Amino acid sequence: MTGVVVHSDLVRTGEFECSSPLVNQLFQNIIWGQKGNYLEVPTDCPQRDERAGWSGDAQFFIRTAAYNFDIASFFSRWLTTLAIDSQLPDGSFANVAPAFGTLWTATGWSDATLLCTHALYRVYGDTRIIERNFAAMSRYMAWLGSKPTGGAAAKRPLGDHLNLGGGASVEVIDTAYYAHLCGLMAEMAAAIRRPDEAARYAQQREEVKTAFQRDFVLADGSIRDSSQTGYALAFSMDLLPDEARPRVAAKFVEEMRKRDWHLATGFVGTPRLLPALHLAGRDDIAYRVLLQETYPSWLFPVKNGATTVWERWDGWTPDQGFQTIAMNSFNHYSFGSVAEYLYRHVAGIDTDAPGFRSLVIQPSVAAGLTWARADYDSISGRVSSAWKIDGRDFQLDVEVPANTQATIFVPATDADAVQESDGPAARARGVSLLRFDNGVAVFRVGSGAYHFTSTVAANSEQSRRRAPREEQPHTSMMSPKAGNTGVNP
Repeated sequence: MTGVVVHSDLVRTGEFECSSPLVNQLFQNIIWGQKGNYLEVPTDCPQRDERAGWSGDAQFFIRTAAYNFDIASFFSRWLTTLAIDSQLPDGSFANVAPAFGTLWTATGWSDATLLCTHALYRVYGDTRIIERNFAAMSRYMAWLGSKPTGGAAAKRPLGDHLNLGGGASVEVIDTAYYAHLCGLMAEMAAAIRRPDEAARYAQQREEVKTAFQRDFVLADGSIRDSSQTGYALAFSMDLLPDEARPRVAAKFVEEMRKRDWHLATGFVGTPRLLPALHLAGRDDIAYRVLLQETYPSWLFPVKNGATTVWERWDGWTPDQGFQTIAMNSFNHYSFGSVAEYLYRHVAGIDTDAPGFRSLVIQPSVAAGLTWARADYDSISGRVSSAWKIDGRDFQLDVEVPANTQATIFVPATDADAVQESDGPAARARGVSLLRFDNGVAVFRVGSGAYHFTSTVAANSEQSRRRAPREEQPHTSMMSPKAGNTGVNP
């Protein structure tokens, strides 16, 4: 018997690898889950009665999806189905596209048109997707603003779907999303030269952000009616006053400690959990959660033989066996959204301008990994980042594509001691030292290949723990043609 893989013909654009074999297998599971579900439309699962273009699943995963494959055409087509064909008469959006059956709205699902449109703009730098969808998105925002509580989008309030007690109240989620959507609309309106609408949405964002702080952020840093998800939303959607961030970060860490450094988030919270810990300055905790091998965790299914990502953290456990057959998919990519953290923060490949024209290379190095690397064939060209740490010796290799610039963050004890190739980095051709702050030397570079070396602080070395099993870094992961091969993991 021969098994034939069937999926939409998408060009592979990203690869990730690190010193943890389990994380590497998790990454391959995420790739397979995307392949299994990207067939004409982004389905939630390919093997049971749902098998439809569920909008929430698509938006939770889209930034990971865009690192893995070139999804510009695939998503542009599907967004036409969602934004134009599946918008309901009152301005809200259906939960699935193509729309069928009993339709309903819920925060995180109904917002997908806006979130996916913005993601495509940021990744590919193409404003046409905004122009095509702007009228539909504006109708949706008018509908959302007409709700009595301002942004209570749910006709079927899913909240943090399938969380394990680490979620947040519907009110917290609704308000956070509403503020976030106003900000995205302001940015997109500005991108297509609609300054009046940009200003209006920016003002709305500030008003809703203020309401979020007033109603949910307590004096001691706690977020009312929230566990992990509430804190993840607050940090990742920039809803906190600067002076409160250290207190809120401490409470965020406490929520993680309560569950012995395991996640308990659902569909809403999981994509934002590790990025939020990064923004809270706690990549050490993010790594600890990422590398957990016991239930519930990303690596628990991997250790139990999973080859794709599960829908539920408890899809199978030793104590309870299988979850209900009514809803228990073992190929459901939403929780695979963690790969965004692998690309953006572990390897450190990001952009501070649409279309990856101005790059940020900022690897987050913490206990549990001794090396990591990623290649990403962006719309502006290939971006590569590879770091390795041995004791106090750190090295970072970066490839910056033509006609772009990059800001590169190098952990170091002294900016003047950072080397690039065979000399001081600050005097290297095409390299400018911008600043040295909190143990990181920050450089600006033009296109080209760079090899940085530095010495990190002793406490950084002492705080790292070696992974139980480690893989050795490969010399390369993607050949120049690898993006076109569709090679299976």
